[in-house]
Amino acid sequence: MSRRRAWAFADRIVLIARGAIVADGTTQDIRSRATGRTVSADLPSDSDPSLAAERLRGIPGVGHVDIEGHRLTVRSGDSDAVARLLLTEFGAHNLEIATGSLETAFMAITGDTTTKEADA
Repeated sequence: MSRRRAWAFADRIVLIARGAIVADGTTQDIRSRATGRTVSADLPSDSDPSLAAERLRGIPGVGHVDIEGHRLTVRSGDSDAVARLLLTEFGAHNLEIATGSLETAFMAITGDTTTKEADA
């Protein structure tokens, strides 16, 4: 069974690096804690994306804001606050919230940049 399939079925994940437990929790908890979430949304065509980006950067936990046309992509530890602001103050639509992969979380937690997904 591949690691990806094992992670999908596991109730609990324990990550070990260099002989020490570095994370213990559900797959979703570990992914969210280590990588934050990415919130993407389209703003109305008559809105100012740079104004929205400036407001978003003022939210605690917002790490990065990208603007591509009228679509904003925000990396944050508080996706609820980001989504709330986008929807209520800027009339955003096509909202998406995604969490990074467990592989990315492992690399973020352990600092291991050589890890590759492979079938176990």
